Amino acid sequence: MSSSLGPWAPLTVEAAVDLFRPAEFRWWVAGGHALELHFGRSWRPHDDTDVSFLRADAPAVLELLVGWDIQVAAAGVLSPWSGRPLDALMHENNLWARPSPDSPWALDMTISDGDNDRWIYRRNRAITRAWD
Repeated sequence: MSSSLGPWAPLTVEAAVDLFRPAEFRWWVAGGHALELHFGRSWRPHDDTDVSFLRADAPAVLELLVGWDIQVAAAGVLSPWSGRPLDALMHENNLWARPSPDSPWALDMTISDGDNDRWIYRRNRAITRAWD
């Protein structure tokens, strides 16, 4: 992925899964890689690896990725993230992460909405799906 906000060297899906494996919150592979995992085939290269989790679980990500440089990516601007709640109304729906401030970006994390029972589509809250 090319970005004016710095170079990318995305984690592989396998590395992202290994990184999130110890998490005690719900998370999942998202984006194009998720479609490929679902369909069991690939039809184009991907510039990044996306992992998603619920907005309420975002602070636990900071604990999981201790030592990583994590930034809120909103409206084309990156802002350091301290673990504060992410505001959907401010379009704070993505976190970018890299192992250190000198490293290329490695992970694009998308923030999802939902509760213990259902996923909720952020752009149309009438669209929901049970987790199971």
